[in-house]
Amino acid sequence: ITGNLTIYAYCTANAKTIANSTYFQEVTSCPSTLTTGQEYTLTDQGQTSKTYKAAKLADNKCWMTTNYNRSAGKLTSTYYNVSSNGYTIPASDCVSAPMSTGYCDGTSYGGYYDWATATAGSNSTTYSICPKGWRLPTRAEFTTLISTYGAASAGSKLTQSPVNMQYGGFCPYVWGNCGYAAGSQGYYRSSSSSSSEQQYFLNFTKSKADASSTAGSLAGGSVRCVFGS
Repeated sequence: ITGNLTIYAYCTANAKTIANSTYFQEVTSCPSTLTTGQEYTLTDQGQTSKTYKAAKLADNKCWMTTNYNRSAGKLTSTYYNVSSNGYTIPASDCVSAPMSTGYCDGTSYGGYYDWATATAGSNSTTYSICPKGWRLPTRAEFTTLISTYGAASAGSKLTQSPVNMQYGGFCPYVWGNCGYAAGSQGYYRSSSSSSSEQQYFLNFTKSKADASSTAGSLAGGSVRCVFGS
């Protein structure tokens, strides 16, 4: 018994969490012992020019707390949840409707991604452009987040620390440029689909929030990655 306790203590002490990691790809655990809401700065190991904040939120999951913006270039399975052949995010296009490339560099709002790009070409939950070990959140996880922070009738709560979501708008798939409704609404892609051509988004304004909104596969939304399989 003593030996088992020693092994457990060693593994716990040496677990890589958002508190003692440099890179997202190093994280192996999101323990309950992490201080809820305490933010840490982590780097994307596959694109070391990009750093983001992450925290264990009140739903007891570790989330990015800044919008993800993995920009154009080759993603390999060493650093990302992509196939062994890798996946290439195309060049930014923020003016076409729909986006001709599936990606728009929204600068301060992070990246906007259509369904194919967000899922690294898989059009399913099999892969994503999130750092390895991280993934797109489900509709259920967004719903829990809304409930946990009391945001259903007060969407502005999601913009407060530590969640720090943004009114970044979205990229329409019929008309308009990326950033439509920026400043008044936030649209975050989930990994959940309502049909083969529609996916669920976390949509919020200052006065409400829900995860039941849907949009087409060609629409561009913001991305927050969550830790875990």
